[in-house]
Amino acid sequence: MGQTVEINAKTFLDLKDKLLHYFMTLSPYEQYAWMAIALGVVLIIGALILW
Repeated sequence: MGQTVEINAKTFLDLKDKLLHYFMTLSPYEQYAWMAIALGVVLIIGALILW
């Protein structure tokens, strides 16, 4: 059980690094757009949970 969690954590960290690297290659406008989308998704999920 503990081993799969470690693998998942490592995979998650690798994915986060790739996303961060991808994010840094975007233009500032694209970064704002992605942040706005992420914020919107978080707000929608939050609203659904609190509903």
